[in-house]
Amino acid sequence: RALVHCFAGCDTEDVLAAVGLEYRQLFRDDTDWRPVNGRTPGAPYLADAKFTLEMLKLTTEGGGQLTEKGRAQCLDAIEVIKAAGEQPAWFPPVPGQATRPGPVSQPEFDLIEWPPEETILGPFKTQQLALVYAPTGAGKTMFNLNLAYSMSQGVDVFGWKSAGPVKVLYIDGEMSAWELKSRLEGLHAPNLLIYSSVGMSMKSGCGPLNLATPEGQEDLLRWVEEHEIKAVFLDNLMSLNYVEGVSINSDESFRPFNRVCLELRSRGVLVITTDHANLAGGPHGTKTKTWHMNHSVSIKEVDDQADNEMAGFDTSTPVGRGKRIRVVWEKHRGREESGADGVLMTEEIVLTIGAVGQDW
Repeated sequence: RALVHCFAGCDTEDVLAAVGLEYRQLFRDDTDWRPVNGRTPGAPYLADAKFTLEMLKLTTEGGGQLTEKGRAQCLDAIEVIKAAGEQPAWFPPVPGQATRPGPVSQPEFDLIEWPPEETILGPFKTQQLALVYAPTGAGKTMFNLNLAYSMSQGVDVFGWKSAGPVKVLYIDGEMSAWELKSRLEGLHAPNLLIYSSVGMSMKSGCGPLNLATPEGQEDLLRWVEEHEIKAVFLDNLMSLNYVEGVSINSDESFRPFNRVCLELRSRGVLVITTDHANLAGGPHGTKTKTWHMNHSVSIKEVDDQADNEMAGFDTSTPVGRGKRIRVVWEKHRGREESGADGVLMTEEIVLTIGAVGQDW
């Protein structure tokens, strides 16, 4: 049989009519493939269906896009083939969805220019996932807010060098909007985008953000795309990820959240997730929570706070009179890497945290 294809999208009948041919002249003299003359107008035939499907497949393989009419013809052809008890050899791509590329040989893979991980601040880079966990009140939110502010401003913090300002999205799922606002008082950081799940739920009535649902994940990915976000802070896992009827300590509760984190990584975004520590001091749940992470960081209070007048965090506290915390890298891929000053990453550091944006 012969195939006729128009890359401009013309119907096969129009192409044949232009050169004075009929469908039957494209096939060998075989009743399985030759359309029957005098058929009922519009009556589907298996041969026509297979032919149509093959032609439309060639259109997409050649880089073309199916028109609405072409897609309708494709779906009709698939129905005819299925009705005949056969399985279609090809299905059209879903509109708006990229066709997933297949595997390539190692030499071809090596030639592809993959986007590199790029430093944002100190050990944190694009395409990385990090988990920060700590007991309640230890200072994990203040630690993260200082990181987020510094990344958005492009300033050094905690001895880590900044590579320049980037767009940062900080999502809080636990505090009231009033409390979050008070912690950010006095700042001016246009590159730092804030989303208070509790505040927005109260203001709009749309309900808290849940990243375990397709709707919540779609919202997050849309915000990242619209605002060209390079770093996302998710504070915290328990308040932003809820699976009905599943324990927060199970693998099943973390899988939807992990999926959206991997999606963000594939878009070149740094994701820093916050979690509460369990009674033993580790992160809640199983070890699978840290499998995909580049960094797993625990924060603990320094036992001796005698030299600090501050029991908690207070924006009115004088600069340099903050709370001391111990930051421990439980996991750090690329531990051998050094910062701009040539100093190797340490496994443990002690920081004094003040108000966001102040000296530490």
